[in-house]
Amino acid sequence: MNRHTTRVTVRYGETDQMGFVHHRVYLLYFEHGRTSMMKALGCPYGQMEKDGAFLPVTEVGLKFKAPARFEDEIEIATTVQSVTAARVIFAYEVRKVVDDTLLCEGFTVLGSIGANGVAKRLPAGLVETLKGELA
Repeated sequence: MNRHTTRVTVRYGETDQMGFVHHRVYLLYFEHGRTSMMKALGCPYGQMEKDGAFLPVTEVGLKFKAPARFEDEIEIATTVQSVTAARVIFAYEVRKVVDDTLLCEGFTVLGSIGANGVAKRLPAGLVETLKGELA
């Protein structure tokens, strides 16, 4: 699979009272990795939405391996796991840059709807692009 990576530095507001990145923040990291990948593939979310294609998250899975802390630099690796005419599954690994420690892994399933909220097929060009990432 082709991997897209992006890096972020953990901000203080992303941590909890124990000093660890709060579990909800990993979903934001997944979204950052996914939208960054889509932009790099020439399919930015903003343009897709202007064209009437919306990709709501319908399912999420996360497995925590080790904590991240304030000011850790982390890398989000995003891959396309599966593509059909109506949905796409992305997989993620979040790692600490300094020592490559796996912090979290997971997936998101995204469906396809139109601006009216009704299910519809993914745009053919998007399906083709994402299938090219399956390698």
